[in-house]
Amino acid sequence: MKSSDTKYQVPTFPRQIRLDSVNWCNAKCRWCHILQVDRPKAKMPLTKVEEIVSEIAQWPQPPQEFCGVNYGEFFIHDQWLDILKLVETKLPRTRIVLPTNGALLDWEKLRKLLTIKTLKLVNMSINAAFDESYEHIMGLPASNIQRLRNIAARIRQDRPDIAVWASMVHSSLWMTDCERDKFIEFWRDVAIPQINSATFCGNGEKPWRVVKEPCRSLFSDMVIGADGKIGSCCYDAGLTHDLGQYPQDGTLLEIWNGLKFKALREAHNGGKRGDIPICSACTFA
Repeated sequence: MKSSDTKYQVPTFPRQIRLDSVNWCNAKCRWCHILQVDRPKAKMPLTKVEEIVSEIAQWPQPPQEFCGVNYGEFFIHDQWLDILKLVETKLPRTRIVLPTNGALLDWEKLRKLLTIKTLKLVNMSINAAFDESYEHIMGLPASNIQRLRNIAARIRQDRPDIAVWASMVHSSLWMTDCERDKFIEFWRDVAIPQINSATFCGNGEKPWRVVKEPCRSLFSDMVIGADGKIGSCCYDAGLTHDLGQYPQDGTLLEIWNGLKFKALREAHNGGKRGDIPICSACTFA
């Protein structure tokens, strides 16, 4: 099969920063990559967050986006609001994006959340239209669905500058096209429905299609693990691909422009994605 003609350039500064501020989740979504890894639960201390954000604040060009989690649930962190306030203060030109399953987002947390002026996107992972599917897929009570619909409506009312997404990871293994269409219809008046294809089959199965295009995340995003491991991948929930250790391997920008990142990007741009086990199993491009 012919390799992809797609090639990406590397920006001097990452477009998006994702902190692994909490590396576990209260949901058990059946396709989630975090279920495929075994790692100690960890929360990033606020002092570490401040160190990282303070360094980023010195960049001549701030990142476009900041995300407080990679695969965890942000509201598990008992200092979630302090983290957002810190980012709002030190990175005033960076928009904050917040992915959440919303199970821990109550009305009091929402009131506090909406005080963050640079919060510009709330992405609620819901993944199902029917109560039975929701509970089976996510391992959370279906009562969340209507509560999150009410929360989405409140965000749109009180902070119309914040985009609200209702997300479904669509996999034919777990839901029908009918459920996908019902999901869109249910959410479209209070949120923007987002339908994303599952990026792997799970349980070590082969991906449903072979992808040869380079992964754009490698050229735009930086993940900073709770233990300082550096990643860039939306598939590698365990940060198993060695791209550096912060701060032992240098500043964030030195790691971003370093040899490990460079080698992986060159492999992707050179049509050798399939030679990298974790990349060959992923369908994201």
